[in-house]
Amino acid sequence: MISYPPVTCVPKTDKNVVVLHGLRIFLFYMKTKLCLVILSLLLYSLFLSNCTAPRNVIHSGKVTSKGKVKFGGNYSFNIPTETNKEIFGSLKDAVDKTINRDSIIVDTTFNKQIRALTMYSLDPVGHNIDFYVRYGLIKNLDIGYTWASGVHVLDTRYQILNKADKFYGSIGLQYSSQSYELPSYLGKLQSLLKYEIKRKDILIPFILSNSFGEKEKYGSFAYGLCFGRTWVVFDYAPNLIYETVSGVLQEVNDVPHGKNSYNTYGLIFNLRAGYKPFYALIGLSTYYQNYGKYTLFKNEYADFSGFTFVPNLGVQISF
Repeated sequence: MISYPPVTCVPKTDKNVVVLHGLRIFLFYMKTKLCLVILSLLLYSLFLSNCTAPRNVIHSGKVTSKGKVKFGGNYSFNIPTETNKEIFGSLKDAVDKTINRDSIIVDTTFNKQIRALTMYSLDPVGHNIDFYVRYGLIKNLDIGYTWASGVHVLDTRYQILNKADKFYGSIGLQYSSQSYELPSYLGKLQSLLKYEIKRKDILIPFILSNSFGEKEKYGSFAYGLCFGRTWVVFDYAPNLIYETVSGVLQEVNDVPHGKNSYNTYGLIFNLRAGYKPFYALIGLSTYYQNYGKYTLFKNEYADFSGFTFVPNLGVQISF
């Protein structure tokens, strides 16, 4: 007769220990995987050339608690209506003809290219990958740093409302500055004309949010208003550029340069869902701006205004 070893039951406390140990292993695995994904996206984004202004507002009304850390990454699009209007049509063919000539002739077609170059540098069409980290500095105040495809962004937020850890409100201040090269055929035109533009931006978001669970344990739905101010300085330094005066070609010496500033007004919506410490985010920021008046060649001017839509997807880890 075959004898079997006696069957013993694992005590309930031992089962709980096994479950907790397995849960810890699973959470550690998920943290490692997510960190590797974010690192891979960061390395990939180093090869991207993009000058989209960092205007995706993805935080809730609750600031980072004192001593706590948040970090994450976002993928967003910048879709300005005015820029799409200016670069639509046969612009690329016109730019190709301009850059392949021995000299530049200033006419109506050329100034249309300058309009598109100016508008694209003010509010480009494109996508943006950013990575950020936030730290709770003191009670009700946090600070953050964002790397947005080569643009360095600093910001801070202050908690002004907290109702029973269910409803939050905060106000923030974001600052960034950049000078950049435009992509594709507009970049070739920029190089030909030795066109330079530098900009500084501030953004002041006021955000309210409803918590999913206590202290946003399961996420939040956020909404709010945003005010921004932009300062730009631009200059051209082309060679061999001419205009026709009374049928005679004359060299152009008076080229556009100057500075401008304009306001931005926005609406913010975002949804964050998950279970601490991992969250997924989706958001949409909508802005209106009157970019102002800009000098073209031959003392002509262009006025720009329009809406910009910034949809966003992201992930966040909170500790």
